[in-house]
Amino acid sequence: MLDNRGDPVFDFKFLKDRYDFELTRKEQITNALTMPIGVMSVVGALLVAMSSSFDFKDSSLWWFFVPLFVADVLSFIMCLIHLARGYHLQTYIYLPLLADLDQAVDEFRDFNAYVRANQGEAEETFEDDLRKRIIDAADRNTKTNERRTEYLRVARLWLFSVLWLTLLAGFPYVADQVLRMK
Repeated sequence: MLDNRGDPVFDFKFLKDRYDFELTRKEQITNALTMPIGVMSVVGALLVAMSSSFDFKDSSLWWFFVPLFVADVLSFIMCLIHLARGYHLQTYIYLPLLADLDQAVDEFRDFNAYVRANQGEAEETFEDDLRKRIIDAADRNTKTNERRTEYLRVARLWLFSVLWLTLLAGFPYVADQVLRMK
């Protein structure tokens, strides 16, 4: 079906498919947040365990452990901030309810009949208005998804930083625990 401009690319099926694609992408982005959050929970518990059992008083390893641990905690916080922003940035536009669309059709018909009865020319139809709403919603949802994807990408970079710093802080931590056992 061609739209009122004769353009087969922007018919209603294409626009609705694009709108639906962005809502599906929204769910995929939300689901993609679960793995980093799960990893951060495990690493957070590990960091708490490391900080509570490290011997800060008598350890010569303090100078290695503390800077790595502080950097690790800062990376952890940055990762959480970006994950939270990626999760909470859910400002999506949805299409109106079917009852609202049905009412809008009636209002457009009544208005266009009134304009024609007064020798005017109806410039906008319901289809034009619906097309505009679908395009606005799909475009807004695309922009929201792009921002959320970027926050998730940066959160993953911070997550890799957390993992590496936890690994590096683990060396002086393990050495400290071995020395304490002797």
